[in-house]
Amino acid sequence: MTSVLLVDDEPALLEVTRLFLERDGFSVTTAGSGSEALGKLAHGPFDAIVSDYEMPLMDGLALLSQVRSFGMTIPFVIFTGRGREEVAIRALNEGADFYIRKGGDPKSQFAELGNAIRRSVAFRQAERRFETLISSLPDPTFSIDDQGYVTTWNRAMEEMTGVLADEMIGRGDFAYAVPIYGTVRPMLIDIAAGLILDTDERLGYSIFRREGHAVYAESSQAKPRGNPVFLWGKATPLFDDAGRLSGAIETIRDISYRVALEQDLQNQYESLSVVDEELKAQMEEVIARDHEREILLAEIKDQQILLDTIFDITPVNFYVYDRECRFRYVCRKGASQIGMTPEEMVGHHWRELGMPVDLMEPLEASLREVFATGEEMEVYSPYPTLAGERYYRCIITPMGDVGRPDLVLVTILDVTEARMAEASLQEKGDYCHLLFESAGDALLLFDGLTVRDCNLRAMEFFGFSRDEMIGRKAGTLSPEFQPSGGRSRDILLDLLGRAEEGELQFFEWKGLRSDGTLLDLEATVSPLMMEGRQHLLGVIRDISERKRHEDEINHLLSHIPGMVYRCDIDRDWTMRFISEGCRSLTGYAPDEFIGNRVLSWNDIILPDHRERLWNAWMEMIRTKGIFEGEYPIRRSDGDIRWVWERGTVVYEEDGSPGYSEGFITDITDRRKMEDSIRHLNTKLALLSSMTRHDLRNRLGTILGYLDLMEGPDPILPQNDGFSKIKDTIGRILEMVEFSHDYQEIGSHGFSWQDLPMTVVRAVDSVDNGGVLMATDLPGVEILADPLFEKVIATCIDNAIRHGEKVTRIRVSAEITGGGLSILCEDDGIGIPPEEKSRIFDRGVGKNTGLGLFLACEILAISGMSISEEGVYGEGARFVIQVPSHLYRYSGDKLS
Repeated sequence: MTSVLLVDDEPALLEVTRLFLERDGFSVTTAGSGSEALGKLAHGPFDAIVSDYEMPLMDGLALLSQVRSFGMTIPFVIFTGRGREEVAIRALNEGADFYIRKGGDPKSQFAELGNAIRRSVAFRQAERRFETLISSLPDPTFSIDDQGYVTTWNRAMEEMTGVLADEMIGRGDFAYAVPIYGTVRPMLIDIAAGLILDTDERLGYSIFRREGHAVYAESSQAKPRGNPVFLWGKATPLFDDAGRLSGAIETIRDISYRVALEQDLQNQYESLSVVDEELKAQMEEVIARDHEREILLAEIKDQQILLDTIFDITPVNFYVYDRECRFRYVCRKGASQIGMTPEEMVGHHWRELGMPVDLMEPLEASLREVFATGEEMEVYSPYPTLAGERYYRCIITPMGDVGRPDLVLVTILDVTEARMAEASLQEKGDYCHLLFESAGDALLLFDGLTVRDCNLRAMEFFGFSRDEMIGRKAGTLSPEFQPSGGRSRDILLDLLGRAEEGELQFFEWKGLRSDGTLLDLEATVSPLMMEGRQHLLGVIRDISERKRHEDEINHLLSHIPGMVYRCDIDRDWTMRFISEGCRSLTGYAPDEFIGNRVLSWNDIILPDHRERLWNAWMEMIRTKGIFEGEYPIRRSDGDIRWVWERGTVVYEEDGSPGYSEGFITDITDRRKMEDSIRHLNTKLALLSSMTRHDLRNRLGTILGYLDLMEGPDPILPQNDGFSKIKDTIGRILEMVEFSHDYQEIGSHGFSWQDLPMTVVRAVDSVDNGGVLMATDLPGVEILADPLFEKVIATCIDNAIRHGEKVTRIRVSAEITGGGLSILCEDDGIGIPPEEKSRIFDRGVGKNTGLGLFLACEILAISGMSISEEGVYGEGARFVIQVPSHLYRYSGDKLS
């Protein structure tokens, strides 16, 4: 008879399932929790396990994971009312054999469960027979599954490698290669199992071939037990009943003796080949001697060619003259530039070759001077070429005896382009000076903070002559303070200092004329290297007319509930223009964002949203669309506000992005409304899910009892059956009452509630059974759901119900850096550590578990939270965290 361990936390459903399975011929042992099931597994073997999924503390998947972690391959069936696909997938991935849903007709449901148990037990028995067969094979053999984990490892493998099956089965990541090859690597079996690509087939094997599905190979790299051997292997894929690839099996055989014989024959053949090669080498040596003389002659000729080639590829020309000024050597390149060959020129005087007298006579005079003095000379001279007259730098070097040379070497370098560049540079300098003086914008050249030069437009701007401008400090061209309130000199020191470090500065500025008139200016300052030192060039433009138009536009935009902007497309969103609506939206003045003067727009965007916003803009630029997005910002007063932005990009003439402009407005109130709606939808979805699941289980239990009570010989007596059905109906009524309470959360809006009075009402609503109650609360009001009082009452009721030895309960509050903490503490037994993380889950606990779940939901809807921080054995301590914006002072502290 097949023995089954049945696990379910609902006693009624556990009993119904046991009765059906026993009627179907199974021997059934029951357990009401995962921990109880583990205890029964430790004391007796079972053929299969059937477990519910949703159970407190340890659900069905956690129990399955524990069983598999012990190395137990016992068949495991998940039997649950939960029908989510992801749960089924997780169960099968964790190693469950079947996933059966509860609900529907009891007879067909339990018939399906029985079939699943029989099939999984039969499959496990077939696996064990397969392992026995593999273990008895004489050749070393092992198998893996489709994930590369070892499933069998026979005795011959143990003898060859010294590794026992218990040490290897269940291991993956190519661990089976280590006792054979001494390292982690793929093997032949991985090819058969489809775990590596076709391009990796060889894997270093000396011989490799395929025959149908099977692969064969030979390897000389194996070292089982440290002994180098030559192995032959055959690997074949394994398929399941549906024809799917489920793994592979490999058989290995030591063929070292055969390979040694083959190697010995190969060595003898190679010895004969060596003798033959030596005879051939001797014959080749005799033939080579006959060619040595011809090779030497060719080398001499090659050296001459090499010398000519080197002269040809250098950037200079070489000429050698004798005392009569005849050419004794001419490089090929130099001869070709004047339309001749070296052979035509060598031995001739330049006059005989018809070269220009006016160009060559000065050069000849220099040659004769070097012959007379014996000292090297450098001259610059024009020289005739096919491309026209070129200008050359000539170095005349004496050759031969010191003081009386027989020859001179003339090295000529073409410097025509350099001469032309010098002339062009002078012309450009004159041109740049003309541009500097005639520019339409004011140009100032700074050395530090001192004006070194200026153009005519700058003198007109500021009303000073050139002499009055040069040497003047930059700060004297500005009023003492800028519109932002900062001192002009301090701001200039910072801006010009950044420019000296290589950072281009662009900013708006208030200038000061000699007559005291203020100017609206736009300035660009950039570094400029002159005379080996770094200076700063300032380009200044009068924007008074533009500022007047901007003021008019800002007046119009001030009536819009938001702000209009224009900014650079960079990570800081550097603002060029921003309307006055910025002040009410952000709490900052518009000028503080212009050019990132005080802070950038990116600084006030919450960090978690900056990258998302940047990526959205980049995608919009790629598609040339319109940007629309929502994100949170932090105002100057620290308040977090949500904004909606719509913007577009203005492109340059070449199609590249120039800058962006758009509109931003506050949508915080709309977001709060949307969050409330989303929370309500989530709550309704959870309520619907809970109702369906619980009703399905309860009604399934009732149908099961009725089925067991039917017939002339019922398994369950009617009196017992009706009693059990009545209890189950009572549980359904409790569930309906919970659904009503849950539906009430958030349905009446938030209100300010006096904390001390709320606690007093909560204490009065609970039967304290003589437990001493104490409060220590400040005079504050809480912005919360009207059911907030029920949360306090639930904490007190939980302490009285489950504390076992509670004599005193204290409700207090304290203000911390994170807000207000409301504490409910008792002196009972407390909560075990393993239950702390789950006591707020629905259905967990010694009673229904719905109270703490409801408390958590009531607090969450307004942004509060609850946790348990007590010490087991000393008492429970519930802590309600209230954010700073959800409480306010209403009077003096009350006790």
